[in-house]
Amino acid sequence: MQPIHDTAYPALPAELTAAELQAAFTPTAAEIRFVRSQSRQASTSVLILAQLKLLQRLGYFPMLADVPPAVIDHVRVALRSRVLSGTAVRRYDASGTRSRHQKLLRAYVNIRQVDATALAWLAALAAEAAQTKVELPDIVNVLIEELIRGRFELPPLASLQRIAAQARSRCNEALYRAVSEGLDPTRVARIEALFDGQAGKSGWDQLKREPKRPGAREIASFLKHIHTLQRLADGLPPAPASLAMAKRAQLVTEARALDIAELRSLKPAKRHTLAVLFIRAQLQKALDDVAEIFIKVMRKLESLARTRLQQYQLAHADALEDLV
Repeated sequence: MQPIHDTAYPALPAELTAAELQAAFTPTAAEIRFVRSQSRQASTSVLILAQLKLLQRLGYFPMLADVPPAVIDHVRVALRSRVLSGTAVRRYDASGTRSRHQKLLRAYVNIRQVDATALAWLAALAAEAAQTKVELPDIVNVLIEELIRGRFELPPLASLQRIAAQARSRCNEALYRAVSEGLDPTRVARIEALFDGQAGKSGWDQLKREPKRPGAREIASFLKHIHTLQRLADGLPPAPASLAMAKRAQLVTEARALDIAELRSLKPAKRHTLAVLFIRAQLQKALDDVAEIFIKVMRKLESLARTRLQQYQLAHADALEDLV
């Protein structure tokens, strides 16, 4: 699973400054009255209030034993209560009273728990996000944003990562299947032949060729490279209409970064899909490159022709004057 800092999932820093404590964890008079109405014991009121401020700050209830002690101490000072021991905090975490208080706090701040209906909604959101996003943190961040907008308590990060991973897997499998099923055995064999040979000298590595300085020999060689790409691209299935441009670009980037050993380790459907997308992308890029080379050559010829014309005019200036 991705580390929490790779996503927008809220988390507390290991150490909070006095300004952060003051801004995020200082209770209002109304909040103090509310928690005192829920318990006669001052120590319990401190723990209820700490959970309230954590819920407002994070959007979920962490275990109080995992919270920096400065948070609980800041709330305790606001309630003018005595110091709580770590044992008392851990005992509260394990008690059923904590769950009962959390239910009251959700009603107080007007947020809902994620239930079976919400889980189905999250799965649909993840499936939609997976159409355009490749990285799991990006899909998770979409879910977090929508949960906050819908005033839901955030479920554990692992749950969101699992939903995102399942959605991405289903989306990718459908994509790989759609492309690979459009390949006949001849084209599959042609693609597989790209992965034969040694690293750096295979047909796959030749696809990654970039144009060099546009000399006559290089231009001829690069045109030959384009013809090779055109033969490879001939008859390849088009990318599915549902494949977004952003995701296509990310898959092409992934294909470019892989060597033949890494590609051989992939499942055939994914390997063939990456190859199809990369071949088409490289062909388009090569055509753009050769057009740019042509423009540069023509500009160079234009500059040379202008210089030659000036030289000719200067050389024949005397003869022109005599004719006049």
